[in-house]
Amino acid sequence: MASPSVNGHVTNTLLPELAHVPSLGTESGGDVAFAKGATSVDPATEIAQTGTMEPLEIVAAPNDEIVYPTGTKFAVVAMALGLTLVITGLDFSILATAIPTITQEFKTTADIGWYVAAFRLSFASVQFLFVNFERPLQPSSVLSILQGKLYQNFSLKIVFLVCCVIFELGSLICATAPSSTAFVIGRAVCGAGASGIIQGIFAIAVLSVSVRDRGLYGGIAAGVEAIALSTGPVIGGAITQSAGWRWCFYMNLPIGAVTIILIIAFFDLPQRNPNVDLPWKEKIKRLDLVGTTLFIPSITSLLLALQYGGTKYSWNNPRIIVLFIVFGTLLGMFAWLQYKKQDEATIPPRIFFLNNAAMNLIDYYLPLYFQTVKQVSVARSGVLSLPITVGLGISLFIGGAGTTLSGYYTPFMIVTSVLAPIAAGLLTTIKVDAKLANLLGYQALLGFGSGIGFQGPQVAVQTILAPNDVPIGIAIIQFAQALGPALSVPIGQLIYTTQLTTNLKKYAPAVNGTTLENIGLLNIGSQFQGSELAGILRSYDKAITYTFYLSVVLTCLTLVGSVGIGWRSVKQKQT
Repeated sequence: MASPSVNGHVTNTLLPELAHVPSLGTESGGDVAFAKGATSVDPATEIAQTGTMEPLEIVAAPNDEIVYPTGTKFAVVAMALGLTLVITGLDFSILATAIPTITQEFKTTADIGWYVAAFRLSFASVQFLFVNFERPLQPSSVLSILQGKLYQNFSLKIVFLVCCVIFELGSLICATAPSSTAFVIGRAVCGAGASGIIQGIFAIAVLSVSVRDRGLYGGIAAGVEAIALSTGPVIGGAITQSAGWRWCFYMNLPIGAVTIILIIAFFDLPQRNPNVDLPWKEKIKRLDLVGTTLFIPSITSLLLALQYGGTKYSWNNPRIIVLFIVFGTLLGMFAWLQYKKQDEATIPPRIFFLNNAAMNLIDYYLPLYFQTVKQVSVARSGVLSLPITVGLGISLFIGGAGTTLSGYYTPFMIVTSVLAPIAAGLLTTIKVDAKLANLLGYQALLGFGSGIGFQGPQVAVQTILAPNDVPIGIAIIQFAQALGPALSVPIGQLIYTTQLTTNLKKYAPAVNGTTLENIGLLNIGSQFQGSELAGILRSYDKAITYTFYLSVVLTCLTLVGSVGIGWRSVKQKQT
């Protein structure tokens, strides 16, 4: 689900394109078919762009009719899916304001990058098991809409419930973590569960909502998700300040338990998936286990090299060199494997955008700036981060409406590639004594600039690609936008750590990073005073703003994709 960053995301971050599944009706018979059959357009995206959903013709097949749940059963299933959207949506953004408190308890800031990367890397990697990156075959039954490999070959209900249990287990590990390492493990487990949950939510929705009503409920789901994502930092700050950061994860347990019980009791598959009866050997063969096995250690090796290179070990240390070699070798093998599995290139690489990576970097380090340099409370830092969300929400509407009226998405993508670097650049200028109005204004500009063209990639794949290739394009965007923050935040952490060490030697030579970690970031104001405190705050200011330079670079690079994507009107019929 590719979304802009409302503290990392918005309406499509978690929301896979609900109608990017093949039409339920086929030439060989099916129960539902799109009236015009030319393209498969996501209802949520269409609503965002046009404000309306074009009526779809429902064609009933005499021998394969799907019976959608109604009444109480439908309401309960919808509520269960909504609750799941809320807790997974919050999990993407709730940590932003809680991180300084977490680092204070664990007495280390070295793992900040891993708190984000572990979740994102796990989320992206496990998508290989849930998302089918190969061209979809023409479906022969209702259950062929399940594009995920696990969901195609195993019981949808069982796989979804297992993913919920995995997410709950990860939340429990995070909530009870005795150390930073345990917390990172919990985040990775949460990411794996969330990846499967997101795919499952909309697979269940497709089997629970008629084609005619999917636009309405897709829009509602997008709204629920957007609210969860945008309020995550505020909720996280309030919970952390009142009950403690661990309750950001404890609260997932009862909500998840209710969801599991409701799905068990009220959701029934409309027809049996014949693949469930396949031999286990055949099922395992259909999963991309080799790809996942190559990808995870590859990126992990890179993250380890970035974390320890230049800090614990020098860059020319054999350990760091070996990590880079392992990264390059395994990634090359993974790329070769994916290339061999494709019958031809499916989507141009220029549509990969770096806004999500840039925005997440700012989302996680800006609250750190507020709480350390400005010495504000955890809850207030969440409130002060809201201008990004406001600007983003306004620009998403303008971008969608503008695309609908003009028929072109490229101009809005170019505007994003111009405004976002300017806003990120302005954030690099903030100082210890920066005025609050400037901080809020820069954030609002960043949110507005990033959001106005963010829907462009999703619209582009629906416009440029053939209908059968749209799910592949969307899946690749989802994967890239999940992977971006997994890499950008650890790289930002490397910049932050290096700059903090350098600046402490310059502005507060009597203090070192270890001392500050033992004291805790939130206690700096009470433990130091005078010129020493001023030097420490200036060191943190320099370290944090230097990480924003990476956001400037990433947002500037989006101009290459925006200019090169070409001009194609969404009003033109796809041939």
